[in-house]
Amino acid sequence: MDDCRMPYLDADILCVVASWMFVLMRMIRQPSPHTLHKEEEERKFHALQSMTEKWKERLAEPTAGLRTVEAVRPVLEDWMDRRHGSLTFRLVQVLSGQGCFGKYLCRIAGREPTTRCHHCSCDVDTAQHTLEECPAWARQRRVLIAAVGPDLSLSAVVKAMVESDRSWKVVKSFCGEGEREILRPPYPQPEIRA
Repeated sequence: MDDCRMPYLDADILCVVASWMFVLMRMIRQPSPHTLHKEEEERKFHALQSMTEKWKERLAEPTAGLRTVEAVRPVLEDWMDRRHGSLTFRLVQVLSGQGCFGKYLCRIAGREPTTRCHHCSCDVDTAQHTLEECPAWARQRRVLIAAVGPDLSLSAVVKAMVESDRSWKVVKSFCGEGEREILRPPYPQPEIRA
């Protein structure tokens, strides 16, 4: 396998683990109609705590996805405990920086000849460029700023998403509108609770 693609396996695994953790947390919060014995509930709770600690340890020294890890790590427990918000294909692209951005498409995927933005004169198109600067998304950005505040660093955006269902929905909408012209998947993308 190509060495430059190996680190992205970690991000994929983290997405799967996040989904499992969400399911485990739901099971703990909402026991089945056949009430679990107290011992079983405690075992599941301790298993979740143990898995959370291992995840925190792994995120303390990330090998890939540094931008995303730095944004999620400070609010990890709130992210896991939230009762709102789902991930979509385009939202994950913005959060991870992987997907339809010139830098990723050129340097990692090898599908673009340059890292330039297709919508403005910026030499390096990134998820952060789309969030903060690209004039093509100025109208959508005004709505985003009204919901999450003027700081559009990924850390501030993720924190706002975790704190408020409304902010989560506005960020998700920004990502859906912001990327629609660049990338149209051949089929509808399912929403994933993570």
